[in-house]
Amino acid sequence: KSAYKISGPIIIMKDKESLLKELKEGVEELDLQIKILEKNETKLRESINESGKKLQKLLPELKEE
Repeated sequence: KSAYKISGPIIIMKDKESLLKELKEGVEELDLQIKILEKNETKLRESINESGKKLQKLLPELKEE
């Protein structure tokens, strides 16, 4: 069976299996990007928490001066 794929301003006729394969690959790529972003978010949150703790330790010292 055939199906149509929109690629920019043109429509391309392709077989259904290759279109499904392309869609699955696209989903896999997006899932990988989501995992990478989640890891980056976790690292950033940890870094922000560490920086906040350091600032909390430094604030009393700065107030005393």
